[in-house]
Amino acid sequence: MMWRCMAVATGLAALAFSQPAMAQDAPAPNDPAVHVDHSAPAPTHGTGPRVIVHVDLTAQSLHVQFPDGTEEDWPISSGRPGLDTPDGTYKAQWVDPDHQSKQYQDAPMPYAVFFDLKGHAFHGSYQKKFGMAVSHGCVRLPVNDAKKLYDAVKVAGADVEIVGQARGNAWAVRQEDQRELAAQQANPGSNDGSGGFFGSTTNNPPPPPSDNPIQGFFGIFTGGGPQQ
Repeated sequence: MMWRCMAVATGLAALAFSQPAMAQDAPAPNDPAVHVDHSAPAPTHGTGPRVIVHVDLTAQSLHVQFPDGTEEDWPISSGRPGLDTPDGTYKAQWVDPDHQSKQYQDAPMPYAVFFDLKGHAFHGSYQKKFGMAVSHGCVRLPVNDAKKLYDAVKVAGADVEIVGQARGNAWAVRQEDQRELAAQQANPGSNDGSGGFFGSTTNNPPPPPSDNPIQGFFGIFTGGGPQQ
């Protein structure tokens, strides 16, 4: 009997000492390597005022009217030739403050506001110059402006109108591709935050737009990744 009690006690002690080691194998909730999905649907119904977004692809500019009546004009970078930002009227579908594009090497898309079901969005970009059609379909904004839009849309929703036609600029596209490639070579597997497709050139264009929207909130229905 004594030996049996000692064996049981020894086993319990071993199990207790093993628990901390097992817990350490699991990632911590705030582990930066674990991306947390913060996407959420944008309000699409309601009687209150909404955010009004008007995009002029020809002028590469965005005019926004906030629910409180204030208005602002911002420069943009829309889709390059062959990966054009679609024109038409839309409603904001969902928002994500820290979205990452699986289609473009986890490229960050801060303060993303998706406006169609093909992955096109307004989102922030750290590129230095705007006013040129160099993206892969999304509408890029300076990050501070993208945050203003995101903060308003997540509360009030948005009606979006996109008009005009972006003019192609082969030099601007080539410069953008070279900048993105240099960023990838300097930090393989990452990027500089612009949300581009690394390694593409004007003679070897990036893949066509995906028919699938984002991973995350709507990924459970469709999968895939958005345009940049």
